[in-house]
Amino acid sequence: MKKETTGHAGATRPAKRRHRLLISFVAAACGVLVLVSAVAALAVQPGQNYEWTSIHGNLANQRYVPLDQINTDTISILGAIWVSEPFADGATSRMTPLMHDGRMFLGAGPYIYALDARTGKAVWTHQTETRKLTGAGAFGDAIADAQASGLAHTRSWGLALGDGMIFAGLMNGHVIALREDTGEVVWDKLISEEPLVIAKGVICPPQYVDGVLYFGLGHEWAQGQVVAVDAKSGQVLWRSPTVPKPGQPGHETWPPDSEIWPRGGAHPWAAGAVDPSLGLIYFVTGNPGPPSGGKIRPGDNLYSDSLIALEMKTGKFRWYRQLVHHDIWESDLSVSPVLFDIEIGGQTHKSVAAMRGDGYLFLFDRATGKPLIPIDERPVPQNPELFTAPTQPYPRSADSILPPCESWRSKIPRGFVLGCAFDPPSHDVPNRLAQFASVRITPMSYDPHTGYFFAQGTNALMWQGTADDPYVWITNINGARVPNYPRHTIVVAAVDSRTDRVVWSKDLPSFDDFGYRSSGGALSTAGGLVFHQGGDGTLQAYDARTGKTLWRFQTDFATGDASPMSYALDGKQYVAFVAGSKVWAFALGGKLPQAASVPHPPWEEVRGPIEDTNEIETLSLEQAPGHGHRYRLNEYAFNPYRARIRAGSSVKFINNGYLPR
Repeated sequence: MKKETTGHAGATRPAKRRHRLLISFVAAACGVLVLVSAVAALAVQPGQNYEWTSIHGNLANQRYVPLDQINTDTISILGAIWVSEPFADGATSRMTPLMHDGRMFLGAGPYIYALDARTGKAVWTHQTETRKLTGAGAFGDAIADAQASGLAHTRSWGLALGDGMIFAGLMNGHVIALREDTGEVVWDKLISEEPLVIAKGVICPPQYVDGVLYFGLGHEWAQGQVVAVDAKSGQVLWRSPTVPKPGQPGHETWPPDSEIWPRGGAHPWAAGAVDPSLGLIYFVTGNPGPPSGGKIRPGDNLYSDSLIALEMKTGKFRWYRQLVHHDIWESDLSVSPVLFDIEIGGQTHKSVAAMRGDGYLFLFDRATGKPLIPIDERPVPQNPELFTAPTQPYPRSADSILPPCESWRSKIPRGFVLGCAFDPPSHDVPNRLAQFASVRITPMSYDPHTGYFFAQGTNALMWQGTADDPYVWITNINGARVPNYPRHTIVVAAVDSRTDRVVWSKDLPSFDDFGYRSSGGALSTAGGLVFHQGGDGTLQAYDARTGKTLWRFQTDFATGDASPMSYALDGKQYVAFVAGSKVWAFALGGKLPQAASVPHPPWEEVRGPIEDTNEIETLSLEQAPGHGHRYRLNEYAFNPYRARIRAGSSVKFINNGYLPR
């Protein structure tokens, strides 16, 4: 495996290319899997356009463009050609823009914008519904605020486009359709039936196919479902729950005669991939609910943490594959599935790939769900109190894009122990820091010419606790209360679809405290390039085959996680992405100056409010996220966590807990 942190490389491809068909048959080392690639590399002709009309570029979610005007030779003269005005109210966005008919569409804060894709100038804006809903704010964070006000939600980075309309999901449970040319509202329909405000929002980006919108609904405190909606009217055509009801296959994986399954989670909140030729749409699902409440939901808890294939006309399940059994780690499958073609034994297979949170790529035949690489069920650590699954699935001989868990051994702060994959939380081991299953949210890219998937994760630790209340979710990812907590890094890697092995990997800095909000997903191109944010405010371009950094451009925003996209207008190829509150667009010969480098934020050993006191209690009452307002007594939390005293003073520790020491 090749690894790089910095550097540049020379050109390896010709500067000028003619329109041609690239056909590549490359055998894997085992002689079984063969890449099938027939990709038209478009040497953008005068007046030629190429559009980006769905969330990940095409219905297969490949985030790939067959454009090679910007390539490994011409990348040296790539520069910023326009930058948009800042979004209203200082809002930032995490969306990948769409581009159609010379206009770019995206959302930021409560607004949806249409920009001129040649200049970045605003064509129209639409402010979404801002009425207040009751009962919000359980999490006390920005997401809850959005849920309370019904703003357009940008967490999943996506609008949909079709029939001359732009479609957006709102956090008040509505989906709206706007006229593409004016921003005028065509229809506004309440789609979510969920009464809980925290579960009401339409987070999953819609996919538009032949007059129908397909997307997921739900939350880990509610029941997930996939919905099909008529694009012209907003009428629901079908709903398919992702937690089976009594009498349906899979219901036996939930506790019998209980009210747990109606709030079972398994919400599909990443954009689905579509194969119209098979009449199937593919989603990955989130964790079961309550997230850490394994003690009240024995069983595998289908169809949580699964790749599911549904019939587009009816919503009927065709097949599924569960990739985490009885999840108690919040190991959502939240990276959109990707469709691709591969040859096995001389026969071309329509295939689908799904990335698990620990960085393993699973590959299946998308007609049948049969694994393309054998899957082994491996024994994992147990906690009988939480009804942990005895085994978990692993693709045979595959690599994770994350470094081995053992690489953290020398970095664990004093007083803590290392936990690895599927280590369950336990009252008996309250000081375990485990490697976080953090390949989440950010989309993969697939390059049909190399056969590589380009994926991102965060190499981080998680301190996960337990509580008597199964509805309390206790986790600490950013180490705010762990002295000398090691910093996380962003990992970008190429995985060969024929072998499921990592070809190259790069470590990037993370400028935020939460890890996976730092760099966004990748874009691959027929020019042999992979575009990706650098974690430090830069947009970077890598050689797709080697991972070498060929180009970088500094913006003024370093903690975004939007993903780049590409399009062509009037024979010119553009690469664009959102950096905080602006859209930047790049083309050959662009002359706009780079921004100053963004300074790395200071890293405090321990964070949080400081109290002036010389008395420290050894028990703390904490409010934790949960189904409503939940509390727990934490025997391992000093109160206050940070105290300031006069030098030379004594400190009194008061043991008001139940543990003797």
